[in-house]
Amino acid sequence: MTTKIALLGANGQVGSELCAVLSQHPQWEVVPLTRAELDITDADAVKRVLSQIAPDIVVNATAYTQVDQAEIEPDIAYAVNTLGPHFLAQYTQSANALLLHISTDYVFAGEQAIPYCETDIPAPVSQYGLTKLQGESLIEQTCEQYIILRTAWVFGKTGNNFVKTMLRLAQSHDAISVVNDQVGTPTYAHDIALTIQIILQHYQDHQLLSKHDTSVSGIYHFSGSPAVSWYEFCEAIFARCPAYSLPVPQLNSITTAQYPTPAQRPAYSLLANDKISRIFAIKPSDWQLGLDQLLQDLTCK
Repeated sequence: MTTKIALLGANGQVGSELCAVLSQHPQWEVVPLTRAELDITDADAVKRVLSQIAPDIVVNATAYTQVDQAEIEPDIAYAVNTLGPHFLAQYTQSANALLLHISTDYVFAGEQAIPYCETDIPAPVSQYGLTKLQGESLIEQTCEQYIILRTAWVFGKTGNNFVKTMLRLAQSHDAISVVNDQVGTPTYAHDIALTIQIILQHYQDHQLLSKHDTSVSGIYHFSGSPAVSWYEFCEAIFARCPAYSLPVPQLNSITTAQYPTPAQRPAYSLLANDKISRIFAIKPSDWQLGLDQLLQDLTCK
C-alpha cells in the first residue's frame, strides 16, 4: 500500500533533505512542491492543487524565516507562517489527511533556565515567533490529525543558515564578533528529515490499525545537543576549518546589547526532547556530527 505525501517547501533547507530521505522508501510516493508550484498563502490554490494530488499526508516545510525582516513586513510573515498553515489544516481536515508542520523554538520568550517542554506556555518576543505561534494555534483549532514539530537553530546544505554565513564571512573578514549570551541547540537539517521519517512511519503503521487514530497528534520538540551559545557554535565551526583548508578569523565574544537587531531573540531557547524520545524513541540531534558532515559536503564537491 503506497502512501502519498505532498511535501511543501521541497527546495528549502529541511524540505530538500526530506525529499532525499522519503524518496528512498517505496511505500511513500512523494510529491515535492515549491512555492512556484503552490503558494500556501493562496487558499484557493491550496484547495485546488492538493485536491488534484489527493495526499494522505501533507508536510509543511515552508516558512518565512527572516527574523529581522519580519519586524519590517509582518503582514508577509503572517501570511506565510499563520494563514498558510491554516489553509493547509482546513484541507487536511476535509480530506481526513495528516498535516505535519515544522515550527520553532522562537515561540518562547527565552526567560527560563531549564529546557522548554511542549506544555510550557509560549510567549514570543518577535513577529517571527508570534506568526509561527499563531500558525500552530490555528492548526490545533482546525484539524484533528496533526503533528507540530518545533525545532531550533537549523543548519544544512541548502539555503541560508548560521554555519554557511560564518564560513562566508571568514572569507572576507579578519575578525568576527558573535553574541555569547543567547543559548540554544543547533539542529542538523538531515536529522530533522530522519526524525520526520520515523514519525510518518509510526503514523502510517497506526493508520493501518485504525483509520481515525489521532493518538500521536500534538506538538513535539526535536533539536540538537549539547546546548551552546552562538559564539560557542561559531568556535566549533572555526575549530574544524583548518582540516578543510578554510580561513579562520579572529573570533570575538560580544553581548546582545552590543549587537542590536530589529527583532528581539530569546536568550535561552533550549527545547526538551523527552516527549519525542518517549513516544518515538528519537534521540536529540548530535549537531557536532552534523557539522562534520556538512563541512565535508560543502568542501568536497
